[in-house]
Amino acid sequence: MRKFTAILLIPFFFAMGSCSTDFEINAEWKDIAVVYGLLNQNDTAQYIRLSKAFLGTESAFVMAQEADSIYYDQADVYLIPNSNGNRINVFPDTFKIIKLEPTTEIDKDTGIFASDYNLLYTTEEQLSYTEYELLINIPGKEAVTSHTNLIDELRVTAPITSPTQKIAFANQDFYMDYKAKLIANVNGYIYGLTVRLNYKEIIDGVTTIKHLDWVRPSIKKAYVQDASQSANEVIWNLSGEEFFWFIGNSLEQNNPATARKFVSLDFMFYSGNEDFSIYADINGPLQGVVQEKPPFTNMDNPAIAIGLFASRYNFSVENKAINDWSIDRLSCSEYTEFLRFANSTGDWDNCQ
Repeated sequence: MRKFTAILLIPFFFAMGSCSTDFEINAEWKDIAVVYGLLNQNDTAQYIRLSKAFLGTESAFVMAQEADSIYYDQADVYLIPNSNGNRINVFPDTFKIIKLEPTTEIDKDTGIFASDYNLLYTTEEQLSYTEYELLINIPGKEAVTSHTNLIDELRVTAPITSPTQKIAFANQDFYMDYKAKLIANVNGYIYGLTVRLNYKEIIDGVTTIKHLDWVRPSIKKAYVQDASQSANEVIWNLSGEEFFWFIGNSLEQNNPATARKFVSLDFMFYSGNEDFSIYADINGPLQGVVQEKPPFTNMDNPAIAIGLFASRYNFSVENKAINDWSIDRLSCSEYTEFLRFANSTGDWDNCQ
């Protein structure tokens, strides 16, 4: 279940000569939990972030630097397997329940909010059911709940994992397009792909492995009941010319002696469920005249908690080679020649 909350702007008219400027800016404080969690059965651990909205008389920038302003002193966070919206019995009158433990092991980036510690709730238990309920108990507060389904595995059909298959972004004469493909999965609504270029950078005899991520536009696909049908294929058309243009516009040659060598490509796919897709749409780049983002929450009771509890699934095809013509084009194309990538014979500065 997802809910949108709307904020209405109501004009207030004051009679001339009778209005007063003595009023309280802060409304009565209300405890609102803020929840963020993305389940992924491919991950070794699951994390839920729980914080709280805050209100006070000091500057918001000052209060945000105090961990006590954004975290609860005590909370119990649980994941409960569901089936068709009902809790699953593992024994008579006993539900399967997973308790998440608090952790501060993952550092938070510095910024406006307190970063002296980053409180998350985590479990390493494998997710093996298709639906999960989130339950958060905070002393003195009504229980916070939400639900999400999990996503079936991704079946990538191109590229394949075979080491003999090479990706062709060019032939002897032309740039070439390559099609990355997968089969839309059950509960998947949005699909993404990042192509990672792994390469060696050599400066003064010192070799460093680096990577560059080429993020492709996400694709939406209607929910499918049967993920075995080829009609449910999701396809990204990867332009060879755009690939080399992107590399040339993303890397710099600050040291003329810097040399590079292609290593491999990784194709990193992901899928998100319906709530994930809606959240991504709302929080994406703003377009058009209206620049206000509508608030979104899929918490069961938005009067006490707001946030996102959804799921995603990721799958990667790694260490893919490109054909020799593509390597030569990486070395000598009009977009990348200045970056000094080695050609298919391992030579540098050999463009004609």
